[in-house]
Amino acid sequence: MAQVGEFAQLDLSDNPRYFIEFLDMVDRIPKMKEVRNSTYKAVDLAPGNHVLDVGCGHGTAAIEMARLVGEYGKIEGVDISDSMIAEAKTRAPDVSNVTFRTSDAYQLPYADNTFSATRMERVLLYVKDRARVISEMIRVTKRRGRVVVADVDFESTSIFSKNRLQTRKMTSLIADACVHPTSGRELPYLLRAAGLEDISVDLQAISTPYEFCFHLSNGTLRSAIERGGVTSQEVNSWLQDLASIEAAGQFFQSWVFTIVSGVVA
Repeated sequence: MAQVGEFAQLDLSDNPRYFIEFLDMVDRIPKMKEVRNSTYKAVDLAPGNHVLDVGCGHGTAAIEMARLVGEYGKIEGVDISDSMIAEAKTRAPDVSNVTFRTSDAYQLPYADNTFSATRMERVLLYVKDRARVISEMIRVTKRRGRVVVADVDFESTSIFSKNRLQTRKMTSLIADACVHPTSGRELPYLLRAAGLEDISVDLQAISTPYEFCFHLSNGTLRSAIERGGVTSQEVNSWLQDLASIEAAGQFFQSWVFTIVSGVVA
């Protein structure tokens, strides 16, 4: 069963469609538009810009940025997944100033000083060597260009539940499915350590619906059962509790996004 921690190797998953549907759910969250707009503001998008979106997924942000930079600008999106890149291409048939290609973030297929800015959203959660990825983003960005990274802090999620201790256990198991579940809080340090200047930090809080929570939790917790980290009875009890809260119209889950930008020296 697919789980969120497999984003870095989703083409090896038995259900790549799970991840596309997951990103679609993210796109439907009303506050995500505000988060993305904050990253565009941090990138300092302007007509004519040439911007790289690293870990572009199925292309939502790249397509939006392509419209913002106008006909003389250009957006390029890269992702490690062939499935995501194929999906992105199908979603941008009439957007002439955006291109997508499969690429490993550890070795971006561009020359030094190519882009006016580089952007990344919800990727460092899943990669082992974050410093190497950030270094590559800096390498392909022009001097005084901006590098912008946004990440969620999985350990900071909050879910209303009748059983606080049980919820803490479940959210910890879900967080542990990511390589770096506390990536959001670590971004300012990582970008400063990479040598970027004029670091700025923006925090955005969002709430997510029950549908999103279940989609995120179910597969990940079922995998935790197989590893022996939790029993099926515990998982079923917790998910049933959330379902009853949703049926009563009281479901609530929140997350904190950290958006950090810096200037290439």
